[in-house]
Amino acid sequence: MLRRVALVRDVPQGRQRHYHLNAEPLAQVGEWLHPFERFWRERLRSFADVAEEERS
Repeated sequence: MLRRVALVRDVPQGRQRHYHLNAEPLAQVGEWLHPFERFWRERLRSFADVAEEERS
């Protein structure tokens, strides 16, 4: 599956296969997720504040 989506490439050497990560697609996903990460970090911080107030 990882080969099909180009996240790894394999190099056959005799009876072994050596796998190498192609991190570029993961970096693209990280860039796409960045705005959502900021959004959820703020929401979770607010939730934590409310939960702490309830404990007090």
